[in-house]
Amino acid sequence: MREYDVYLPMHLGDGRDVPPDAVRRLKSELSDRFGGVTQFTQENEGQLRIGCCVYRDEIAVLRVLTENGEDAETYFKSLRKRLASQLAQDSVLIVARTVQVI
Repeated sequence: MREYDVYLPMHLGDGRDVPPDAVRRLKSELSDRFGGVTQFTQENEGQLRIGCCVYRDEIAVLRVLTENGEDAETYFKSLRKRLASQLAQDSVLIVARTVQVI
């Protein structure tokens, strides 16, 4: 089984808030495709250093568990590019790991 964490920025590249409807649509898309999604609602902050500058953003972590290996990998690679474009980000972090459910 694979677990995918989408580190979703809560601000667009220009600093405006990501519209709540965009987050709802993404959660719906993930749930429809993989049968469920978990959003970690605790306050999260991400930071990225580029040269001498540190960029910070609030993030939401959306987690999906799936047994759909290669199809899921292809989907999340595409999603990463799509989200970066839609949210005006240089990139969006998506982490994949193998997990064992007991």
